[in-house]
Amino acid sequence: MPPPPKRPKPLTPPAAPSAPAISMVLHAPAGTGKTSFVAHFPRCGFIIDSHERGISYLVSRKLVPDPVFIHDFPNEAKSWPKLIDTVNMAIAEPIDTLVIESLIGLQTILFKYHAKERFATSEYPDGDMSSTGFFSFQKGPKNAANFDFPDFMDAVLRVIQHGKNVIITGHSMDKQEISPNGTVYQKSIPICEKEIWSRLSRWASIIAYMSCKVVQDSEKSRGLLKKVARPETDRLLYLDATAWCEAKNWYGLNSVIPCGNSGAECYRNFMQALKK
Repeated sequence: MPPPPKRPKPLTPPAAPSAPAISMVLHAPAGTGKTSFVAHFPRCGFIIDSHERGISYLVSRKLVPDPVFIHDFPNEAKSWPKLIDTVNMAIAEPIDTLVIESLIGLQTILFKYHAKERFATSEYPDGDMSSTGFFSFQKGPKNAANFDFPDFMDAVLRVIQHGKNVIITGHSMDKQEISPNGTVYQKSIPICEKEIWSRLSRWASIIAYMSCKVVQDSEKSRGLLKKVARPETDRLLYLDATAWCEAKNWYGLNSVIPCGNSGAECYRNFMQALKK
């Protein structure tokens, strides 16, 4: 009898795609601990504007791990193309995470560059930043967001595509909002031009808001007209949109992660939540 036909080997299922690198925007009030948190990500490289010196102080005091590099840029028009080049070069750097601080400094450099390129006059060689020039009907900010900012977005996307995390930090402010039923409330949002924010919020896989935990000190508040907060330093990381803060995540993470009272503890808790 002829041998039975060989059964075909079962097809090997395709390998599951590896998880993409994190693209995060982290915003919080000043002094909350944004930099000490992100500095604990593995093998960080920092790109900072010249007014954002927090990482330098933290490193000098040995409060965070030493980053692979810190590149700082003055808030000048000529810094914009150099900053984008530095983001592109981060692809070849021995880092796992690129941190860009901060959003308001990034926006300032962008606006100065766009003003000099598109709004320069004989009277204003560096760009007319007046209400009749760059800020006339918000023409300057809108055009900068639509025509120059995409170059930066392309650069950070390339870094992500090479498997490196990108985290952009920013300061937040409270803005008054009105719900459809007419309720007025306060919401914490990043300080940022709205056209720029619309691009960043689309790109980010995580928008996180960090806030200090406030607990009333009942003993000290007793007999006083105003309530007194306890001097606690515990912080919370909000990762889902709420009525009072801008946040989101594509990882199915819990809406709030306790951060403890140090950047190291915040990082540990965040990574534990991410791995679940």
